[in-house]
Amino acid sequence: MAIWRGFFGLRIIGRWLRLAVGLVGAGWCQAQAAPSPAGGAPAPTARRAPAGIAAAAAVLALRDTTREYILGLHWDVLVMNGAQPGDSLPGGLSLAQVRSAAWAPRFRRSRQDVPNYPVLTAGVWLRATVENAAPGHPTWLLRARIASTRALVIYVIGATGQVRRMPIGPAVALARSHAVANRRYNLVLPLLPGERATVYVCAPRGGLLDLTVCERGYLQQVSYWENLGQGVFVGALLMLAVYNLFLFGAIREASYGYYSLYVLTFCALNLQMKDYLFWWFFPYFDALRQELLQTTLIGLLIMVGALMARSFLETRRLVPRLDWLLRGLVVLAPLPLVGLFLFSEAVFFVLSRVMPLLAVLILLVVGTAVLRTGSRSARYYMAGWGALMLSFVAFYLATLNLLPTNGWTMNGSALGWGLEMTFLSLGLADRINHARRAESEAQQRALTTLREKEDGQQAANRQLAARATELGGAYQELRASLATTDHLQTLDGLKTTFFTNISHEFRTPLTLILGPAEELTYAATDPAVRRQSELILRNAQRLLQLINQLLDLSKLEAGAMQFTPGTGDVASLARQVAATFTSLAEAEGIGFRVDGPATLPFVFDAPKLEIILTNLLSNALRFTPAGGEVMLSWSLAPATAAGPTDVALLVRDTGAGIPAADVPRLFDRFYQGAPVVPARGVHAGTGLGLTLVKELTELHGGTVAVASVLGQGTTFVVRLPGGLVATPETGLAPPPHRALLVPRGAALLTVKELDAPPLPRSDADTVLYIEDNDDMRAFIRTSLAPAGYRLLEAPDGLVGVALALAQVPDLIVSDVMMPGLDGYGVVRRLKAHPATSHVPVVLLTARSAAADRLEGLETGADAYLSKPFAARELRAQIRNLLAPRDRTRAATRAALNAAPGGSAPLSADGAGAGLRTGNLVAATPPPVLPRHAPLDEQFLAAVAAAVEGQLAEPDFDVDQLSSAVAFSRTQLQRKLRALTGQSPAEYIRTVRLGRALTLLRERAGSVSEIGYRVGFSSPAHFSTVFSRHFGYPPSDAARG
Repeated sequence: MAIWRGFFGLRIIGRWLRLAVGLVGAGWCQAQAAPSPAGGAPAPTARRAPAGIAAAAAVLALRDTTREYILGLHWDVLVMNGAQPGDSLPGGLSLAQVRSAAWAPRFRRSRQDVPNYPVLTAGVWLRATVENAAPGHPTWLLRARIASTRALVIYVIGATGQVRRMPIGPAVALARSHAVANRRYNLVLPLLPGERATVYVCAPRGGLLDLTVCERGYLQQVSYWENLGQGVFVGALLMLAVYNLFLFGAIREASYGYYSLYVLTFCALNLQMKDYLFWWFFPYFDALRQELLQTTLIGLLIMVGALMARSFLETRRLVPRLDWLLRGLVVLAPLPLVGLFLFSEAVFFVLSRVMPLLAVLILLVVGTAVLRTGSRSARYYMAGWGALMLSFVAFYLATLNLLPTNGWTMNGSALGWGLEMTFLSLGLADRINHARRAESEAQQRALTTLREKEDGQQAANRQLAARATELGGAYQELRASLATTDHLQTLDGLKTTFFTNISHEFRTPLTLILGPAEELTYAATDPAVRRQSELILRNAQRLLQLINQLLDLSKLEAGAMQFTPGTGDVASLARQVAATFTSLAEAEGIGFRVDGPATLPFVFDAPKLEIILTNLLSNALRFTPAGGEVMLSWSLAPATAAGPTDVALLVRDTGAGIPAADVPRLFDRFYQGAPVVPARGVHAGTGLGLTLVKELTELHGGTVAVASVLGQGTTFVVRLPGGLVATPETGLAPPPHRALLVPRGAALLTVKELDAPPLPRSDADTVLYIEDNDDMRAFIRTSLAPAGYRLLEAPDGLVGVALALAQVPDLIVSDVMMPGLDGYGVVRRLKAHPATSHVPVVLLTARSAAADRLEGLETGADAYLSKPFAARELRAQIRNLLAPRDRTRAATRAALNAAPGGSAPLSADGAGAGLRTGNLVAATPPPVLPRHAPLDEQFLAAVAAAVEGQLAEPDFDVDQLSSAVAFSRTQLQRKLRALTGQSPAEYIRTVRLGRALTLLRERAGSVSEIGYRVGFSSPAHFSTVFSRHFGYPPSDAARG
């Protein structure tokens, strides 16, 4: 509906415009009513001629054949009003009526060189009398210098009264309207020497009526020069267009491209307005189509001209407030065509005249505004467009009859166009020249700057040369200093490597100290022995703590310390650390309390925070006398504008305090202040604990502060920042290095060899331990012997693998660092071999880093223990690994014994290990085996397939089964018992009986026949074994 309302609105506007144009036309014509001719209807009104001019039949004598006679002032004019649309003649009058006595006196002499009447005039009649007064027999032509869109009817009345009708216009063939090949209409006047003729011209719609008379040879000569001049003019413009098109291709600036399009569009419009296009290509176009073609070219010229002006004048940058005018002009350029299709020809006529004037006005305003900005391009633009605009204004004012119609007003546009194109091309060329000058000036400035720099460089060189001698000695000193620095760095690297290596080497002896000491402590009943063992244990633990600190500092120094924050509870961790110091505080008579919220979720690295709190609490208890107090608290620090909420951990003691001189260097590595309580024998420590606290706190991005008053106590505050992001996977962190007891001294004691262990049972689990250190093997042997295991040992990895493949132990304990084949290689080989793929492996190593633990577990190890470790920890780890195996084995044995089918029961995924199970009775579903590792599943499937394939053979035994699965007898025995809890012979018997039960329930034969089919050589033996296994005779199974 909105679209239809808009359409009807446009139609109403069109009617108003049509009415306004009609009123203007009527005003121009100054219509006057004329009396009706006798016997006819009321006659159309005729335009009143100026006063004092009477109709006169002046004769134009044609004598000079070398000139062109302009008929403007020789015409008698009759202007009519009142014509109806569709009338073929002006005012509806015929030639006979115009020549009648009623209308002939109404003609008035023209006062215009070129008669020009509004297009909306009802019609115009022209009358003139010419005489051939030239000597000889010249051929006189009537030339109509009007647009090709106009249509006229010309009547020539000879001396004898004969009337000759000669129409011209777009619908007339060229042969009839062009006596001479010329772009304008020209007709032959039938004049014999000395003969007179009266010429009548009927112009139904008025307009510009420029008609002349000339001789044929003269017109041919004029046509030649006109065509030549037009060719030179258009050719020059096309050369400018091609030249700027090449510039556009080279420079890629839009102005040159728009200029080329602008020139090409103008050339097409110029050829159309000069009637060359009509003459060459469109001779049969009617008036409307000729007008449409010309208006389309004008609109296209306005659009391209506006686009070129925007680019040429840079209006978007220089006058952005007026840039919208040019954009609007591009949009409004097709408006005359819209007016023709939506309204009428009258609206089309007015808009086609108004739009160029509007374009001239807009371009003049924008060009003036840009000129005021000082733009160089605007000077050329205004110089060219000024001349062109003046010629346009003169031409269109002449067409509106507001200026005289003459050669200057009608043809001055050609000169204006030429000047405009030339100035625009010069402006584009000036851009290049200006850019070149700017580039040259920039190069000159750069050269000047370069010279100045060179002068300054030369001066600096002279100064440097003057100081070269002075710097020579300094250079030698610097080289010596650098050599010293390199040496110190090398020593520092060697020191770090030494600390790392020696710390790793300490772990194995510490294991041999801590393990027996812990066993003695727990087993000793004599108080003196217990005190000595506790002394050994405390000092070994302190040595372990120092080793761990050295390792951590080495990692921090080398940048290898891993920081893996995760979401946890600070309060829970703090309470766990405090619990390890409670017994020590009670033993020393020191009050120990904790304070803080019950939970405190936060993102932090738990192992590193535990080290921080352990060192701070250890120091606080060490330097606090009996009767004093140590407090640990934690809280959320308030958020600030600088960052999110922090966590503050506070450790306060009431000890002797720290001298003010020692506080600034308190966190320096290996720094030890003066002892403040020597009476209690407190050692000063190594100077590593607080350094480690500071380094680990800064690793979190936090801070640690200390406040101390001598004689009153010390307070440490650790602040951890909020906003840390938890790592997606923190990996396997090593166990934290806790100081279980705070040592008061150090001692080295010898440990007596433990008593020989008892002999293991015959059915005990077999444990193989692989260790290259003799003492370590002895410690493991001593630690595991009380548990009753059958022990095997190997001095290196290669021997251990061979022993494991031969004996197939129940569990393997292996060191990681060994000559020949390390622990990782041992795990990879054993887990890849079918005979030992099920055996769990525990790795022992002095490497406690998370990456080392992760590598061990990724190779297939089942557990990972860091040295030093306690004997109880090793025994507990072994028990934890063997317990699931025992449960799995028991479940497998029960499933096999209860199997109703003749093959292995289903695995955990429901598959029968790839074998058929027979037709099972629906009331007794097949049992399901626990899931095993892939290699173990393959092994069980191979064993089941081998037994199934030889089920009817009574001589099929363990040796044949071993050959079928490519295992030795020992390997088959150990692996099958480990997985199923049955020996190979028991497994074969179980499969035979299971198949027999299925066949009996299916009644596949008699008891004797079924016994033979499942491999029993005697029916009696079959019945005995079946009854012992299932608890009822086979005959009952057959009946059930």
